[in-house]
Amino acid sequence: MTSTAGPSVSTPTSRLAQFDVARGVVLLGVFVMNYIVFFNIKTLREVSWAELDEPGWLRSFLDPQTGPVSTRFAAALATLVGMGVTLLSTRAVASHDRDAINQLRWRLRRRGTLFVVTGIFFDGAWPGTILHFTGVYLIVCSFVVTWRRRWWLLGAASICALTVLQRVIVFQASRDDLPYTSWWGGFRSGSRLPVGTVQGFITNVTTWGGHPVLPWLAFVLVGMTLATFDWNTLRTYYLTFAVGVAFVAAGYAMQFFGKKVLSEQWRWAASIDPGPFRRTPPFGLGMPAYVVAAVGSSIAVIALVAGFAFRLPRFLPFRVLARAGRVTFSLYILHGLIPWLLVALDVDGQRHGLVSSVLIGCVAWFVAVVAGALWQKRFTTGPLEWVLRKFGG
Repeated sequence: MTSTAGPSVSTPTSRLAQFDVARGVVLLGVFVMNYIVFFNIKTLREVSWAELDEPGWLRSFLDPQTGPVSTRFAAALATLVGMGVTLLSTRAVASHDRDAINQLRWRLRRRGTLFVVTGIFFDGAWPGTILHFTGVYLIVCSFVVTWRRRWWLLGAASICALTVLQRVIVFQASRDDLPYTSWWGGFRSGSRLPVGTVQGFITNVTTWGGHPVLPWLAFVLVGMTLATFDWNTLRTYYLTFAVGVAFVAAGYAMQFFGKKVLSEQWRWAASIDPGPFRRTPPFGLGMPAYVVAAVGSSIAVIALVAGFAFRLPRFLPFRVLARAGRVTFSLYILHGLIPWLLVALDVDGQRHGLVSSVLIGCVAWFVAVVAGALWQKRFTTGPLEWVLRKFGG
């Protein structure tokens, strides 16, 4: 399964500007979806999401557990991580040089370790960060980077199957209240296990956290496969977008028919929702319908945005986004620090309402993108990207 032949890609470069643009655009969704929870957290501690004093359609659309855009932007980021791994590894894998490939593997592992350490510390300020998950993705990718495309896709399918198996085990364990539930479910006595502990880290990154390996590694493997396509022709963008839309439709169809044939006790297994994943059923996080739909929305958005950027490379907003997309590590950390600054200036800053939260997210994203683009133009690399390259190579 570890063929040294590796994937065939159309370009020798390790960076394609159109995907930097896509990364910058996807960050908008990350800003908005994270901010609507952060800036309403005090209210949400008093009432449920359904009880928020907001228009019903807006609550449904932005619902962080069942809304159609919930976690979809983070899934697109995970897909872009996979694409980045393949583009980074092209020369080494194509050379068939064992030393070069070994250096590549350790480069990914060092970078992954830095993401893990940063994520553990950053989780204290921004719970649910994707950073330590990204680190684990990179470490896993270091072992599979030389696989052929069909094995990556088979790996993604296997991840989905393992996710279902794990959720069923937790379901049964929760019903009997067995002691190992905290290892599989991420809870002990109803409280979240700290990410900084061994048990908390393992449960967080494997099954319980916001972006666990089961099933989020599937997005990364799909991204690795996407990067092997010929992105120098518009036909690739058209076809990828169409495939993405078809996957979204397939995910919703899986939920519709699954709930028709499954008993009420097991209908959560056909859910297209990303959560909640808790100690008591229903779980619903990461079921196959969700993975299929999220893969579809991820590749559709990436193909759409990157296609426009490929077609209009000199369009000023795309050039700005391309520069910002090269410093997304730094911008992601900034996105988690901005809210705390705003809260410090506003004693009631976590009761803003959904509309205000969306506006704050959009404005913060715009400011961050412009600042990131200006920084990248002046210094070439972001501050955290500089640390990443010094430590990871």
